[in-house]
Amino acid sequence: MIEMKINKTKWILLGFVALSFILTMIVYPILPDKMPVHWNYHGEIDSYAGKFQGAFMIPIMLLIFYPLFIYLPNIDPRRKNYKKFEGAYDTIIIAIFAFLTAMHVIVLSASLGYKIDMTAYMTIGLSLLFIILGNVLTRIRPNFFVGIKNPWTLSDDDVWKKTHRLGGWLFVLVGILGLFLLLINSKFAAMSEIGGIIAASLIVTIYSYILYKSKMSD
Repeated sequence: MIEMKINKTKWILLGFVALSFILTMIVYPILPDKMPVHWNYHGEIDSYAGKFQGAFMIPIMLLIFYPLFIYLPNIDPRRKNYKKFEGAYDTIIIAIFAFLTAMHVIVLSASLGYKIDMTAYMTIGLSLLFIILGNVLTRIRPNFFVGIKNPWTLSDDDVWKKTHRLGGWLFVLVGILGLFLLLINSKFAAMSEIGGIIAASLIVTIYSYILYKSKMSD
């Protein structure tokens, strides 16, 4: 049953890789010589790339990520723990591939002349990604590649568990906040979400340090 689940995840990831390449090859002949690859928080294009780079950057990235994510657990010194959160791990990598594929579709659409509110789309994408990650974060067991990794969480399993519990709640909160603020103003939502991600990262880092110091002093 485990092998079937792993194979299913592999096929889903390969599906995203294939989709990104197929869509690119379909529209490649009509893409402009310069493609937008970066937008500022106002939603304005502020960086361009050549046609080939702009068209194939994300598909090639997905192609590289595929073996990396699939075989990374095999070289982790704590690889036995992956069996305890394989469902969460599958969810994380599928969510990342879905996010990148969606961003690729948006870039292609913008390059073809469609009016794209990148600020709004990025806020929606990141919000949904963080809600998904937050929901599975509490199920991740100690390892060296996935999760909130710092000297204190990696040094103590209890600190890891409590830090990921708080991190899960904060990630979901940041995602929900981004979607809510999007109803008010997309620029404000984008800036608030970036601030929320930074704040959440700082909070869990400080929290893990306090937990570890408290435990060591007992």
